[in-house]
Amino acid sequence: MAKSPTPYGLKITNSCQDCLSQASNIFSGLAPASLERLIAIRQVSLYPARAVLFVEREEPRGLFILCEGTARLSVTSRVGKRITLRRVDACETLGLSSVMGDSPHFATAETLSSCQVSFFPKAEFIAIVRSHPDISMRIFRQLSAELHHAWNQTCLVALAPNARAKLANAAPVQSPTPRPGHRRWRSHCSELYRRTSGRGDWSQPGNRHPIACGV
Repeated sequence: MAKSPTPYGLKITNSCQDCLSQASNIFSGLAPASLERLIAIRQVSLYPARAVLFVEREEPRGLFILCEGTARLSVTSRVGKRITLRRVDACETLGLSSVMGDSPHFATAETLSSCQVSFFPKAEFIAIVRSHPDISMRIFRQLSAELHHAWNQTCLVALAPNARAKLANAAPVQSPTPRPGHRRWRSHCSELYRRTSGRGDWSQPGNRHPIACGV
């Protein structure tokens, strides 16, 4: 039997519970009552590729979760060039820090492919967060992870020995293989690690810590 056509050729996720409960989603493993509250305010939309979900410096309207497809976060440089910060995959959130901090979006979110997106209006979402500690804890952990990642990336760029190394480390590269010419940069990271954590040699994988510059 032939499959029915779907808008933009998407694999439609019909079950809100299945989407929000996936392991890669920050709301996985929530109590049924908390999950039902989120589902009750959820709005689902389908977008083609190159659709803009929100723009840089826009006031947040709510939280987005990518159910299917891929998107990207980007910023505009001083000369007007669009710079991609990272790719966003299915089950990842968009705009969480802006919603929780009540601050403008720091980047533009644009779909790279056809996408199914869940949207949670800001006022209703904040009200649920305030009344459900388990949801609050998931958000706290997610924002903490984002902060550690940003700190690591800042260290990679700030401690690079030259402009070329700074550019190479501007992207979130997770490579176990040292890049040529980075021995002095790695020693700087190791020294910072020893000063901030007191746990020995940063260059040993088992000794790396979120407060240090990880690669």
